[in-house]
Order: sequence, then structure tokens, then C-alpha cells
Amino acid sequence: MNVALESIDVIIPVYNSANFIEKAIESVMAQTNVIIGKLIVVNDGSSDKTEAVIRAINLPNLELITTPNRGVSAARNTGVAAANLTSQVEDLNNV
Repeated sequence: MNVALESIDVIIPVYNSANFIEKAIESVMAQTNVIIGKLIVVNDGSSDKTEAVIRAINLPNLELITTPNRGVSAARNTGVAAANLTSQVEDLNNV
């Protein structure tokens, strides 16, 4: 039976995450039960090498947005504004 996979946009707000952002992105891209439309990473004013690590990742659907540090909620909202929203937004921080 062929089942059409749903396309989703994923938002990852980051702050000083150079040590683990690449693994987080790899984990998102390894998902097999959905199609990743856009992978939006919002760099919330990191002072480490987070932005350089993200820029070195070659994915056609990766969108990097860099903002001054305003906190995770503002970073997430920036990502939501850039996403292709059609139905719902789920916050996985508390799962």
C-alpha cells in the first residue's frame, strides 16, 4: 500500500549550539515518516561558531536566519514566520 507522506517545515531555534547543531540537523533529515519541506534554523545571536557550522552544511532545503539574541520564543516565532504554515505548529520542547 502506498501512503502519501506529509511535507512539513521544521524550525530549530539555536543559541551557542555549535557542538550539537549538526547532529540535530542530521536527525531531522533522517526522518522517514515525513518529507522535510524547509529546515529553518534560527540562530538567536550565537557568539560561538554555530553560524559557521550551519553554513557548512549543504542542504537545498536548509534556511538559516540569524537574529540578535532575543530568546528562544522570539527565535521560534521568527522561524514560524518563515515557514509554510498550512495547518498546525507543534512545540516539541516539552515532549
